[in-house]
Amino acid sequence: MKLDLDDRNGKKAAHTTANAAYLTAWTAADAEVTRLTALTGGSDGSGAALIALNLKVADTTAAETAVATQRGRVEALIEAKRTQDLEEARWTERVTAANTAMGTANTAKLAATAAVAEAKEQVSTRSWLFEVLTHISVTDYAAACNSGSNPVCAIAETAKDATTSTWTWPSAGNCNYVVGSGLSAVTHNCLIKGLTGPSSLGLTQAATASKGTARVTGASAAAPTELFLAYETADYTYTSSATQLSGSDSNKLLIALDNYLSW
Repeated sequence: MKLDLDDRNGKKAAHTTANAAYLTAWTAADAEVTRLTALTGGSDGSGAALIALNLKVADTTAAETAVATQRGRVEALIEAKRTQDLEEARWTERVTAANTAMGTANTAKLAATAAVAEAKEQVSTRSWLFEVLTHISVTDYAAACNSGSNPVCAIAETAKDATTSTWTWPSAGNCNYVVGSGLSAVTHNCLIKGLTGPSSLGLTQAATASKGTARVTGASAAAPTELFLAYETADYTYTSSATQLSGSDSNKLLIALDNYLSW
C-alpha cells in the first residue's frame, strides 16, 4: 500500500509541475485583462457596442421592410402596366376589326348605291323606250302595256331578307292584258324585253330597227325604211281647211303629224 501511495504522490507532483506553466500563463492573462479593464475605465465596451449594433440591426430591418414594400408597389405598377398594354392591344385589334367591318359595310353600301342608280337608269331608259315602242310595234307593245291597272312590264323586287335582295321580271314573260270577255275578249300583247337582250333582242335594238334607215344615194343607193320611209311618203301639202286631228283631215300637214304620232 505504501508503494501505491508513493506512486500516487509522484504522479501528483508531476501533474503539479506540468500545470505550473498553464497556471502561470492564466495568471499573466488575468493580469493583462485587469490592466486593460483599468485602461478602458472599468468596462470592455461590449455592452455599448451591442446596443449600437442592435440599433443598426433595427434600422436595417426597417430598411429591408421599406424596400420590400416599395418593391411590391413597383411590381404592382409593372403588372398594371402589362395589363394596360394588353388591354390597349385588344382595343387596337377591336378598332382594326371595326374599321375593317366599316370598310366592308361602306363597300357594300357603295355597291348597293351603284346598283340602285343603275336600276333607276335601267327603269328610266326602259320605260321611255317601252312607251316609244308602243307607238311603233303594236304587235309586241299594245297601247296600254305600261299604264293603268295593267301589270307593269318592269323588273321588280320579289324576295328579300337581311342580306339578299332578289329582282325578277314578271313570271309570265309578258304583261299582256285582256279587254272585254267571252267571245269579245281581246288580248293585247306586252312583251317583256330588257334594254339589250337577250340575244340582241332588247328594247334598244327594237327601237333602232323601228326607226329604220334613211335613203342612201350614190353607188350604194338604198331606199328608206320604217320611220324614214314615213317621212318621205307623207303628204306635207298645206291647206286652210278645217283642222281636226284624225285620219280624215284634209289638212296635209296635220295628216303628216298624225302619221308621225302613230309611230
